Parts: sequence; C-alpha cells; structure tokens
Amino acid sequence: MSGAPSIPQLQAGPSFDPVSTILGTLSPTVVETVEVETRLPRLADLPEAYRSGAAAIAMASVHPRGGKLWHHQALALELVDAGENVLVTTATGSGKSLVFHYPVLREMVEGDGTAIILYPQKALGSDQLGRWRQELAAMDLDPALVAEINGQVPMCERGEILKTARILLMTPDVVHAWFLRLRATREVQDCLKRLRFLVIDEAHLLDGVFGSNCAYFFRRLRFAAMHAKGNGGGTLQLIAASATIGDPVGHVEALTGCGFAHVSEDDNGAPTQPMTLMHIEGADRGRAAEDGLATAIGELIPEMAGESLLAFADSRQGVERISKLTDDDRVLPYRNGYERADLAAIESGLKNGSLVAAACTSAFEVGIDINRFRIGLNLGVPPTRRSLRQRAGRIGRSKPGLFAVIAPRAAFTKLGTTFAEAVTGSVEPNHLHLGNRIIQYQQACCLRAELDDDEALIEEALHLLDWPEGFAEAVGWAAPSAFRPHEIEDVARLRGECAHFDFPLRQIANISFKLRMADDPSVTLGDISIEKAMREAYPGATYLHLRRSYRVVGWRRSPFEHSILLKPEKGRITTTPLMMSTVSASLNAEHIFDQHNLTSDQGVFAECRLKVSEAVFGYAYGGKKMLYSELAQKNAHMRQQRRDFETTGVLIRIDEPWFRGAAPREVKIRKRVAEALKAILLSDQGIPAGEIDYAHAGINVVDYVGPQKLDSAIVIFDDVPGGLRLTQPLFEDFEAILDRLDRGAGMAGEDSLLEPPIIERLREWYGSLTPSLAPVTGSNTDRLFAPGSIVGVSIHGELRMRKLLGHQFVNLDGTDRLMYNYEVEGGTALVSATAIRPVGSDWRFLPDAAAPQGGLQ
Repeated sequence: MSGAPSIPQLQAGPSFDPVSTILGTLSPTVVETVEVETRLPRLADLPEAYRSGAAAIAMASVHPRGGKLWHHQALALELVDAGENVLVTTATGSGKSLVFHYPVLREMVEGDGTAIILYPQKALGSDQLGRWRQELAAMDLDPALVAEINGQVPMCERGEILKTARILLMTPDVVHAWFLRLRATREVQDCLKRLRFLVIDEAHLLDGVFGSNCAYFFRRLRFAAMHAKGNGGGTLQLIAASATIGDPVGHVEALTGCGFAHVSEDDNGAPTQPMTLMHIEGADRGRAAEDGLATAIGELIPEMAGESLLAFADSRQGVERISKLTDDDRVLPYRNGYERADLAAIESGLKNGSLVAAACTSAFEVGIDINRFRIGLNLGVPPTRRSLRQRAGRIGRSKPGLFAVIAPRAAFTKLGTTFAEAVTGSVEPNHLHLGNRIIQYQQACCLRAELDDDEALIEEALHLLDWPEGFAEAVGWAAPSAFRPHEIEDVARLRGECAHFDFPLRQIANISFKLRMADDPSVTLGDISIEKAMREAYPGATYLHLRRSYRVVGWRRSPFEHSILLKPEKGRITTTPLMMSTVSASLNAEHIFDQHNLTSDQGVFAECRLKVSEAVFGYAYGGKKMLYSELAQKNAHMRQQRRDFETTGVLIRIDEPWFRGAAPREVKIRKRVAEALKAILLSDQGIPAGEIDYAHAGINVVDYVGPQKLDSAIVIFDDVPGGLRLTQPLFEDFEAILDRLDRGAGMAGEDSLLEPPIIERLREWYGSLTPSLAPVTGSNTDRLFAPGSIVGVSIHGELRMRKLLGHQFVNLDGTDRLMYNYEVEGGTALVSATAIRPVGSDWRFLPDAAAPQGGLQ
C-alpha cells in the first residue's frame, strides 16, 4: 500500500508483448523509437521514527517490520520528520504518495492533528479515498477518519465531516469556495486549529490561471490557519509532489510563499519497467485522424489478452467521437465536464476490467493508478513535454508497456526538435502570473470577505505573509466604494453577494454555463466555459456526452445563471461553428508593455493591450451553412453569440508587398506565419494550446483619431480575459524563435512550418526595426465618441455591442460624470464612459479632444 516497495519481478507476467501486438496488428510506419531500460531499485531502511513506538505497532500491517523503502521515500520521510516542508519530484509510478501517507498516518496514531490533502482534480481524490481507508482499516483505525469533500457532498453534511474526519481529501476549489468562505464557523476554526499537514499532490497542475489564483489561495489558507492557531498553535507543514515540473523549487515556493527541501529524480530509488515509446506516422487532426484512431482501438482490443489500452486526444468532443466510432460498449470517453458519478463509474470499469479501453483527454493524465494499461496511443503531439511524460506514465506500471504518438512524419522535426528530445529532454517551465491585476483583485475580494473587511486583520495578513508585489494595492481596490482602474471595474461588476463563487480559481473574469436538458432543466450534464461553448455547444450544435448525441436548442443568460439547453438526438451529424473575430490593438504609450515597441518604415513589432471580439454566427454540417440571421426568423433561440474581452498580445505589422494585401496568396502567408510563431511559442514555453490564439485578418490598430483597418498584420494573443503576457517571449526571443523555425525547415524539408525564404524575409524585416516611444492619447473619458459609433458596453461584466446616440454630463454625488446614451430595444439607456470599450472598427472620436459641459449632444 501507498507505494511501499516489495522486491519487484521486473520481467514477470503473461507473454503479452505490447510492441509485437502493435506491429503485428496495425503494421504502422514507425518514424522513431525510444527505449527506456529497466532500472533496478535502490532500497533504504524505514526511518527510526516509524520503527518504534505506537506508530510502528499500528503501521505494522501497512509496512511490515524490517520492510524497506525506496531511497527517495526514506530521504523524504526523514526531512518531514525534521520539520521541513518537502517537495518530491521523482518520476511517475515511483511511490511519491507514501511520502505524505506515512506522516499523516503516524499523526493519526501519535498526535491529534488534521491533514488536508489537496488533489487538483476531483477524480484523483475519489481514486485515492479507497487507498486511505484500506490503510486505516489495516491499522485498526476507524476508516471514517478520512473523508472526501467535493461538490457532490451536501452542505448539511460537511460540518459533521469536519467534526469526525481528520484526513480531508479536497480540491483547492472546494477549500476556496466553501471552507475558507466559512472560515469563521466553529467547525472550520476547529479544523484550522488542528491543521498539521497541508499536502499538494500533482503540483505541476497548479499552473497558468489556476496556479496563479492558487498562489493567493495558499497564502489565504495559511493565514487562516495561523490566525486560528494563535500564538500557542502547532506548526503547519507542507508536502508537495509532482513527476513533471519545471524549476520545481522555484515554482512551489512562488506558489505557497514557503521554503522547501527538495527530493529530486536524482534521489529516485524506485525500479522501472522497460518501456517503448514510438512515433507512428499518421493523420493527427480531422475526421481522418479520429477514424484512424477509432479503427486502431477496435483492431487492438481483441489482441490485448486481458490487458487494457488508453487513447489520448486533446479535444473533448473529439474523444466523444472516437469512442462513438469504435461502436464498442467496452470503450468509453473520459474528459472534464462530466458529473463526478459518471467519472467514478468509468474509473471503476477500467479497474475491474469491464471496460477495456478509454478515449481520454488530459483529464486522465495524472494520479489515477491503474496497473492494467499496457498500450497507450496519443493522437497528435501532446501539447507539452509535461503532458507527454504524464500520459506515457499511465502505461506499463507493473509490466512492460508501449506508448505511441500518432502524428505526421514531420510533426516533431518541423518544430526544430525530435521525438527523442521530446521524450528525454527537460520539461518546460511552469507559468505563474502573480502580477496580473485581475487575478490580484479577485483574490483580494476573497481575502476581504474572509476577514469581514476588518482592516486590522487585513493589515495583519498583509504584514505576516510574503504576498506578490501589487497585491496590497488590489486589496485597496476591493474595499467597498473604492475607485478602481477601468479594467478592474469591469471585473468588479461580476461580483455578486459571494466573491468565492463569483471568482473561481480556474478562471479569470470568465463565464461558465450549466448544460441542462431542455425538457427537464433539473437534469444537468455538467458545466462548460464560454470559450468552449462557442466552439462545442453553440446554438444548433450536435453535442456529444458519454457517446450520446444532443442538439443544442438554445442559450439562456440571466443575472442568476447561464444555461445551455439540450435535447437528445439520434444520428451522427457533425456540425462545425461558423466564427468571425476582430482584434483591436492599442499602440498608445499606456497600453505598451515595458516599452516593447519597435518600428520602421516597414512596419511595427509591439507587445500591447488588445481587445478581442469573437462571434459564432452560424454553423455548418456537410456542405451546408446555417446562418443565425436566417434561422432566427423561425426560432428566436438560434441567434449569434458573442465573447468580448481585453487581453495582451504581440502585434506584427509587415508593410511589405509579400505580406500586405487582401489577395489569397498574402492572406495565406500571414496565416502560415501566425500559425508557425504560435506553434514554436507553445512548444518552447509549454503553454496549454487553449491559452494562446492568433489572428491574421480583422485586425485594427487604434490611435488618437480612431481605428485603422490593417491588411498587413498578424496578432498572437492570450485567449484569457485580462491577459497573462504569455506571448511576451515572442517579443523578447524573436531571433531565437526564427532560429528554431530555420532548424525546423532544415529538418522537415517541404513539411516545414515556414520555407527558408519567408524566414529570411522575417529576419530582414526584424533587422530594420528600432525602438520607438508610442504617443499618449488619453482615455475614453478624455475624448468623445461620435454619435453612431458601435462600441462594446460592459453590462453585468459582459461586453455587449451597442450603438451610441450621444453624450451628456450627469451630476453624481456632486461630481459631473460623462455618460452616453445608447440604443436598446424599445428606447434608450445611459451608461458611464468608463464602461465603454472601443471594440471593432465601427467607431470614431469627435475631432475636439475636450468634452464640453452641457446636455445631450
């Protein structure tokens, strides 16, 4: 149990050979193979603290006397016993969980403390609950000492769980939205007083938006524990674990604000099974790729001899289609967005063998330990090297395994790398964006709510802990009636009665929808974010859920809930959204980051603030286009849906004949350059693909006279409201990125992302640029929008396109405030100038810079 070692039988087991099965059944074209050899164990004695006393007696059935540990486990336990915060970053399947299981089990016998075990995905906590209970039962302790609290546990039961359980399995989300929200209650206070261990499993998943929010969440949780314990309270130790993490110590210390002792892969004493990794040539996108993977799964299943198979793809609807195409009830999809009971049923089936395969997204990458998997298939190159390692780590845990990436021959070489480098090279850095002002404001609102706006307590929290720079100012913005920057004011409008609900850890100022059955809205199928809904669950779409087809019959938005309504549908009709987008880039000095602005007669290269407007205006199936403008005449629910947000990105304007123009050739070149730069940026930085996007058309540059449409530009931007400056390396390392493209062209030949002549033109253009200071042009309240301008108006935190009729000044609290009239159905409405955003290109300023005092103009 818990990864406690026994002497391994590294080559034992049935005669099933995954390599010969793949080669004999699929007859694939193998591009490259990497063999991972067997590693023998390095054993160590159990530390002295576990060999004597009450803990040793109680744990004898979990860890027999005289039993050994892997070297890294013993080292980590000694560090924990010495009072250190400990980070363990050994490989997948190396028994990292023992490092926090044993100290927590010992505390159950020798102490009176509690432990919070944080799993970043609900599936991990549910999977581990049984293991904890088995260990407690083996020690003659009440299995009720451990409990899981997730969204499916009724509120009325949670307080009682806190009274009886001492090992609490939770996600950061439920601690954030429930536990800390009720920090002042007796049950939560008692738990915090006794909190002895805080465990962060799979710490590499605390990355990007989620990780950045969690960095503040951990400090809020630490302060809550410190305040509850008081001067006489015991210590709180942190234990973190991950198999794939870039700059591991730096990451977890920034994440938590604490120092850590590190047990690394160099200390790993666990044995490994032999593993074969292959790059197999094949289609990696579209219907042909999904059909091919489904066919491969169907052909392999009869040859698996009682073993199991995992197939990965990076599209939620893609894994649904792949599973459906196999036409085998023993193959189910596994992805985020399902209700917890559905995920648990799939996991149970994979463990007991009633399911022989799963088509899964990254939701299955981490933590779920099932030893049956012998073959893994991955459709396309995994989005990061971390993902590649984690996915391969699900395979061959107890017997030799094979993991194959199905992708075109040049899939790795066009990125200037090889399959072997992807498998054996270091993983990418993790990304925390602790200076993001929207994240800081959202977290400041939560801190203030937890401390009841008590300024003395707030000051104490800010003084005692190491908060990232700028957070104290955000705490001021979160105060009642505070004046805030306009982008923060937009987020503030999303705040309702409960900041913890309004600002979840995994989103920035974003909107999610409940998937509900139209005939019975009390039946839900899960949740979906607005950016995924625009692509998967738009009105009229065919939406797949657990291999069943549904038709999206409409969207409902209200101040209380956003819902998407579904009806069951027969058949396999596949729809695709018809989408358009516009991007407005501001080159005003106040919107340029770190003076990242290079110019010449040949163009502009700048990192700046952007406004993105994205709309789905219909859908297509087969060769037929269904436009909402026509459908809405018969069904009002079939209407255009929009998503508008501010973000950060890099504008590249090349005012040269080969790049400029509306002809198909130049448009195609701009698209290829944008796709190539995005691909290298994602590959180098390990950024999840969904957090970066690009535009090669519909781009406007805003200056003091208004927007200017461009047909000579591309924009690479963060597909995250507020922006995280994920594209900053594109500006700072542009020459290195061109070198990678050049290397890729040499390795991949005609399959390269860009041909050498285009790369050389990009070098010459870049060499012509020199630093430039952008002009300061003022804000929306310094200049007046002309009547007839169509702009974005922030309404309940969402940008809606509205036509302005004119302006006026309104006296509010003794101050004249600039307001605008705009059209609404059946009349007009007033809105503050601070709520207006110049989105798109159908707006302009009046010639005079100053706004005259007076009535409606």
